[in-house]
Amino acid sequence: MSKQEEPPLEWIHPEKAMAIWIVSCILIIIASLLFIAFARVPEEKVEYNLSSYLIAQAPPYMFTEHKVLASLSAYNPVWWQCDSTPDITASGKKVKEGYVANNCLPFGTEVKIGGKSLEVQDRMNKRYGCEHFDILMFDIEEAKEFGRQTEEIVYYKLIE
Repeated sequence: MSKQEEPPLEWIHPEKAMAIWIVSCILIIIASLLFIAFARVPEEKVEYNLSSYLIAQAPPYMFTEHKVLASLSAYNPVWWQCDSTPDITASGKKVKEGYVANNCLPFGTEVKIGGKSLEVQDRMNKRYGCEHFDILMFDIEEAKEFGRQTEEIVYYKLIE
C-alpha cells in the first residue's frame, strides 16, 4: 500500500497570520499601558519630624536649648519589656529605629543623645522621672550591652 501525500493544511493564509500577530502585539501593548496608567501603587507614607522642621525654619529666639544630665537605658519592642502591643509606641506609631521613650517631653520632641538625633515617641513606667530616657533598640544583645549610662542630652523646647 502506498500512502498518498496529503496537501499541507493552510487554514490561515500567511498574510492573515502576520496581521493577526501584529494586532495581538498592539493589543498587548495597549493593555500594558492601561495597566501602568491606572494601576494603584500604594503611596509611601512619609513621616516628618515636626520639631526638626520647626527648629530649622524658625528664628533661634523661638526655641530654647535644654541640656540635661540624663539616665539612659535601652529597651526592645518585646512583650516582656513593653505592654501587650510592643510594636506600637505610646504615641500610636509603629516602632522604628531612632525612637526614644521619656515620660515628660511631648511626642515628636527631638533629643540629641551622643551626637545622634532621636525622637520621643514612647513612654515608660510611671516610676521613671523626667530625667530618664529609654532608647529603642531591635537587637536584645545590643540593648544589654548598652546597659545603663549617664550622659548629657540636648533637646529644644518651643518658647510659649
